[in-house]
Amino acid sequence: MKKYFISIILVIVVLNLSAQVITQRTNAKKVDESIKLTTKSDIDVLTMQSFDLKKLQEEDKKNKSLDLPYRFGYAFEVDYNMQNAGTWTTVENGRVWSLKIVSEGAYSINLAYSKFHLPENSRLYIYNEQKTVLQGPFTSKNNPKDSTFSSDLIEGSAIILEYFEPNNVKEKPEISISKIVHAYQNLFSNSTK
Repeated sequence: MKKYFISIILVIVVLNLSAQVITQRTNAKKVDESIKLTTKSDIDVLTMQSFDLKKLQEEDKKNKSLDLPYRFGYAFEVDYNMQNAGTWTTVENGRVWSLKIVSEGAYSINLAYSKFHLPENSRLYIYNEQKTVLQGPFTSKNNPKDSTFSSDLIEGSAIILEYFEPNNVKEKPEISISKIVHAYQNLFSNSTK
């Protein structure tokens, strides 16, 4: 079981190293220096439905002795993109697309994307509601060749995506979320070991 947990962590680390995107513990001041929106009251909020946690935990107990990958979260299959979710706001020197995702009781949330393409000079940040974890900036350098992508675990039960596009950007961005993973296992409790 330990080897699967270590494998998952290694995959996440390798993905982050190759993408050169930093996920860091931080504070509200650092987050506010990186993002453009000052008020979050008008952001579109997606709230995930509840699921049968006890059933998953029972399955995990049964599977513990089997040679199966470690399951830490429940993946909601979704189809959210910049056209059907989120809020566009005009800011100084450009515009911002923002989206808040809430999954009550999650230790962390991470996302998988079916399409991910950022134009040059634009950037995307993801951070938790408490502003203690910040991931980014994602830029055009992070655009995958096959357009599929995934972002790292963000600790907390609510995360905010903020995409900033300067006025001079003509190319259209693509951020299409295909999975929202609600971590029901606390992967952070052993992070110091």
